[in-house]
Amino acid sequence: MQPYPPLQTLIAAAMLRDQGYSVVLHDVTLSESPELEFRAAIEKHQPRLVAVIEDNFNFLTKMCLTRNRELAFRMGAAARDAGIPAVVNGSDSSDRPNAYLNDGGFDMALVGEVETTLGQVAKLIVRGEGTREEIRGLAYAEAGRIFRTGAALPITDLDRLPDAAWDLVDMDAYRKAWTKAHGYFSLNLVSSRGCPYRCNWCAKPVFGSSYHFRSPDRVAQEMFRLKRDYRADHIWFADDIFALSPQWTRAFAESVERRDAAVEFKMQSRCDLMTRDTVGALRRADARRCGWRGIRLAENPRRDG
Repeated sequence: MQPYPPLQTLIAAAMLRDQGYSVVLHDVTLSESPELEFRAAIEKHQPRLVAVIEDNFNFLTKMCLTRNRELAFRMGAAARDAGIPAVVNGSDSSDRPNAYLNDGGFDMALVGEVETTLGQVAKLIVRGEGTREEIRGLAYAEAGRIFRTGAALPITDLDRLPDAAWDLVDMDAYRKAWTKAHGYFSLNLVSSRGCPYRCNWCAKPVFGSSYHFRSPDRVAQEMFRLKRDYRADHIWFADDIFALSPQWTRAFAESVERRDAAVEFKMQSRCDLMTRDTVGALRRADARRCGWRGIRLAENPRRDG
């Protein structure tokens, strides 16, 4: 019972709102009857476009649970039954778009990073502007064949993306689940996308082997927002690799201290990147646990005496 809101979906939703679209989030994380509730949501909101987007920062969805794939197929079928165009994005659909187009009933699979491609697809479907062939990062079926457009360009300036649309989340439900199970409330953030290393277990279909990061102060600013507005007691940084750059990590710690944004957090990194300087900066920013199994950092004397 460690549920996190679908961060990638929330960033995509925020991007669409910035472009002038009305957006509704249907979050099935805590749902007891996902398909039934989704069909009810379609009937209620009558959307012009359905986008089923995995949380591309969550390592569990990167592994593609069979349940996730089957649920995505049922959601695609629900949209098709309602006569609404549906698109899908995630590690599995980027790896195997044919399955989602043929068996899942989706009109298009958005391959790779989602934001730029989704914005162009919304412009095409909702506003009737542009053509499908000129949108990069698409796979679609036509006349019994699967067509792919050119690969979408990576988003190198992550600071141009909006913060996640946290206001769309039922925070009370997440807080209740976390508090009941663990006695505290945790939310998720990312400071970067991708990883330059080639470990076997990491999923690469969305971000490839590229690595791009947000500015340290922008991350600290959103961290403060989760602490102030949503009363997060803890944060999971869901980056594939955190603290890759010692310079970035020092600047991040300084921004966290300056903004009074410190919230206990956990992250994943590599042991060979954990120099004394990097660990010290993470400690100042209130990191408590790092690594896959967790490497306990020194307790914070300000909090523990």
